Amino acid sequence: MVGCPRIDLVADVLANSSGKLDDHLFDLGVGERFSIDEPFALVSQHPVTTEYGAGEEQITMTLEAVREQGLAAIVLWPNSDAGSDDISRGIRKWRERRFDGRMHFFKNLPIEIYVNLMRGTACLVGNSSSGIREGAYIGTPVVNIGSRQNMRDRGENVIEVPYNKDAISAAIAQQIKHGRYEMNSIYGDGTAGIKIADILATEKVDVQKCITY
Repeated sequence: MVGCPRIDLVADVLANSSGKLDDHLFDLGVGERFSIDEPFALVSQHPVTTEYGAGEEQITMTLEAVREQGLAAIVLWPNSDAGSDDISRGIRKWRERRFDGRMHFFKNLPIEIYVNLMRGTACLVGNSSSGIREGAYIGTPVVNIGSRQNMRDRGENVIEVPYNKDAISAAIAQQIKHGRYEMNSIYGDGTAGIKIADILATEKVDVQKCITY
């Protein structure tokens, strides 16, 4: 067990950047701008393939809970798993109804920016694995919603809630009150790559390549 190589990238970003973001960040997305120095939520929610068709309702609950807390928010578009169209539709309808005040939306972000957003956010909300893995190492307060991350180990930085607006809103408030957590190396300490290379260089690894014609 050497840890997750993704944490190596996170550790490098944290060690080699000040964490300071400026408002030019908003040039990469669409929506209302706000001061990046004020408390903000980071929303990252993806479809659950075993709950196909529920994505629109699920993302709407999440956005309603964030708005209820009065937080500015950076909202990320979902990944390409089955059901992503439902979540995208929910985000578009949210914007069409003009509920998106103090929310800014992004399709993609470079890892350096995303890690620093996780370092600076008051709370990461959604069901992204980044809240479970990177969040533990960074100390990000996380509200993890629903079943997408079932069976993964959690750090103390994660509060689990179902898809219920009131439960999500209450958990966000609890995490804002708590603030940042201590770093937890449950998914690695930033040296996974070195450990993997050392094992491959010094241990006998018996792997048979199988070719199918």
